[in-house]
Amino acid sequence: MSHATHQIRLRPMTRDDLPMLREWFLDETLMNELGGMADLETTFAYAESQPRYWEWIALDGETSVGFVGLEIQEDGIGYIAPATRPDRRRQGYGVAILRALVATPEARQAECVAADVCPDNVASVRCHEKAGFVRECDEPDEEGFLRFVYRFDQEA
Repeated sequence: MSHATHQIRLRPMTRDDLPMLREWFLDETLMNELGGMADLETTFAYAESQPRYWEWIALDGETSVGFVGLEIQEDGIGYIAPATRPDRRRQGYGVAILRALVATPEARQAECVAADVCPDNVASVRCHEKAGFVRECDEPDEEGFLRFVYRFDQEA
């Protein structure tokens, strides 16, 4: 399968998506990476209450293949939490989702977009690099994450 054929469309997440996401969070890898989002009701309610927080379901055609959240904080940085549906991993969807995200008008409101990635998650590290994110430092931060940043002013 060619990864270049993925035409990802992001649609706003709704409460109706929560049962599907609960199933995805049964996956151990997803739970380990984004466990803080496991209380989906609370995360969704928080996102709805914030003017600069968006959550989307990533679609390939009509098939849900992932999700991504973006929160632009006071410092102007858009922090993201992306995930690929567990049974769609290693098919190029992560890169396609990140590229779709940075093309949104919402992401363009940020000075840059940042993601904190566990250094042990080699697939996620490579995914962010392929999508044009640059590693800020070779050493993990005090919480054990590597920061990857997408800067709009460096687009080719």
